[in-house]
Amino acid sequence: MKVLVTDGDERAALAVTRSLGRQGIEVVVGALQTPSLAGVSRYCTEFCVLPSPVVNPERYVASLLNVVRGKNIDMIFPITDIAMTLVGASRGLFEPRVKLPIPSMTAYERLSDKYELMQLASRLQVPIPRTVFVPSGGLTDALLEQVMDYPIVVKPARSMVNTDGVWTKTSVHHARTRAELQTLYREVRYLTESSMIQSRVQGEGRGMFALMNQGVPVATFAHRRLREKPPSGGVSVLRESMAVPKEMGDVALRLLEATGWHGVAMVEFKMDEARNQPILMEVNGRWWGSLQLAIDAGIDFPFLLYQLASGRPIQQLSIGYREGTRSRWFLGDLDHLLLRLTRSSSQLNLPVGSPSRWRCVIDFLWASHGDLHWEVERWSDLKPARYEWGHYIRALLPFSERQWTVIGLPFRAGRIVAERINSLPARIAAGVEFSKRPRPETVKSILVACTGNVCRSPLVEAYLKGQCLQRGLSFDIRSVGLDTSPGHPADPSALRVGRRHGLSLEGHRTTMFTSSLGVASDLILVMDLGHRAILLKQYGAGSSKVVMLGYFDRMFHEISDPFGKPDEQFEQCFEQIRRSCDRLLDSFSSIRGHHEDRTPVGIGAA
Repeated sequence: MKVLVTDGDERAALAVTRSLGRQGIEVVVGALQTPSLAGVSRYCTEFCVLPSPVVNPERYVASLLNVVRGKNIDMIFPITDIAMTLVGASRGLFEPRVKLPIPSMTAYERLSDKYELMQLASRLQVPIPRTVFVPSGGLTDALLEQVMDYPIVVKPARSMVNTDGVWTKTSVHHARTRAELQTLYREVRYLTESSMIQSRVQGEGRGMFALMNQGVPVATFAHRRLREKPPSGGVSVLRESMAVPKEMGDVALRLLEATGWHGVAMVEFKMDEARNQPILMEVNGRWWGSLQLAIDAGIDFPFLLYQLASGRPIQQLSIGYREGTRSRWFLGDLDHLLLRLTRSSSQLNLPVGSPSRWRCVIDFLWASHGDLHWEVERWSDLKPARYEWGHYIRALLPFSERQWTVIGLPFRAGRIVAERINSLPARIAAGVEFSKRPRPETVKSILVACTGNVCRSPLVEAYLKGQCLQRGLSFDIRSVGLDTSPGHPADPSALRVGRRHGLSLEGHRTTMFTSSLGVASDLILVMDLGHRAILLKQYGAGSSKVVMLGYFDRMFHEISDPFGKPDEQFEQCFEQIRRSCDRLLDSFSSIRGHHEDRTPVGIGAA
């Protein structure tokens, strides 16, 4: 089964990818670009590029649907709020083709909208901060008079708001005086939507993670926040597992059960020092940044959700989890330290009694712990850490993109050389088979194979058919996919590139490879070494008839998959296809010129 994990540059996406990959599940990572944090993990089997859901929501959903069809996806794990919102709102387009282990959009809106959440919490007698609810339209004089205590916290209802079809990320704001509060509501555009003015709660941040099955708890987990970024409250960078406190667990489940929640959620609290009571802060109705802590402590939420969505018996719950386990996001912790060293307590909105700068330095240097786990840095999976550190250093040092490109040349060259050396035996074997390929006069039928039969092989099929008509050659030409399902159209980018070169792929529908098709074909053209390995090992196809198409252009040359990438990549791919196909047909034309009396064979349908 294949799972698509969105938002590959999120740490939660990396945690999900590692969790599922360790269980032998195929994980496809989608991100705005390649590489990405989760996409470079050894547990990522494939990756794809998705358009920005913030800038172009409709294109994002359409691209997800193309990935689902092209890569035969069985389940989607949306990671961020925007991905959850767009996938959930388009649920009917995805199901029943894929499983979506997410709550209903009604439940999701009730808990993700902080304005509605706090009102629901009040009705359910869940403790919340002292709150002034500011409806859409902004702050009025009457509402301003209700704010009695400063400093206060201003929270927009949503972490993302849609303005004129474009999604904008919101932030939590602080105000120390009445004048600052008025200025905030005048200058911050999204505060014209519903928001809240809340008293500041002093105390330890805590969270309860839960997996729910239609309102029934399956697994729960709790942690305390030891350090955050920014220091006044935000993303946890050092956290510790703890037993679920009864009062906190009761009120968290009260909220989740009231909405019939299905899937995962994290309910965040602050322990009010004055009242010694957990105060509700918010609910994250999607995967959370500190997910790796729960996995390290013994509750593998991604795999549990996968089992639940697959209808399999839930495992791993008999022994509970380890209390006192710590997880450290090192670069986030470094940011915490730098903020403490470079900004004053007032600039950071820190409460009285916060640790001194020297205390912060000591705590950072002596963060060792008996059961401490590094969130990103893992010896068994080093590439994500290298990727994250690379981006961090690039952000710190004032080099231009061109300078960074020059600096990175030796590293890229070394990686390319290592990959070439590792694949050299397979490339040589394919070259030997290429030299023994069927003689042109024996070929009547050609089968073109790629992964999904939506990009490369349809373009090859269409181009070969068109060129055969021009050259007076007759072959039965078909295209198939080695990992696809039947009846899907060609990828939109392939359609556009084909039209630009006079090829029509509108009538194309995907076809699955079968052993009978392989036996009936005189020549099987494949795009890369992976296809060749599948045909030889899995299907036992004759090695002499399986030929790398790119070898007609240059020896040891693969035609890489452009799926999920910009149209420029499709154009480059088509140029490789064109050159290779022309040289293939040149060899046929030279032979056919000496065999004019050969009985023609009709060109087959797609």
